[in-house]
Amino acid sequence: MTRSERRIKNNRIRRQRQLQRNILMTIFTVLFILTLSIGGFAIGSKAQDKENVVLYKYFTNIEVQYGESLWDIAETYFCEAKYDNYEHYISEVMQINGMYSEEISAGSYLIVPYYSVEFK
Repeated sequence: MTRSERRIKNNRIRRQRQLQRNILMTIFTVLFILTLSIGGFAIGSKAQDKENVVLYKYFTNIEVQYGESLWDIAETYFCEAKYDNYEHYISEVMQINGMYSEEISAGSYLIVPYYSVEFK
């Protein structure tokens, strides 16, 4: 093998190695950028502004006290963010409890919905 042939062979090997390094660097760069993008999206998606607070709906069982009405109960458990007015809340309470009128008596129990920002 002549000196010229060895130089040509060595140059070809060097170019192949350089091409392999370039391909690997491109792959690692793309993977790194993709990892950062996914991580940034995951962090950003959990952020919430104060206007869009998540409210969780729960139910509780209450005993009706003497002189109490559905309107009194609505004033205690009503959530402005979820109901248009007290009448809608009272309608839901009546539906949940299978009631056909707003009349309630002391000592009876009602299931009422309420909302909380706390996940229980």
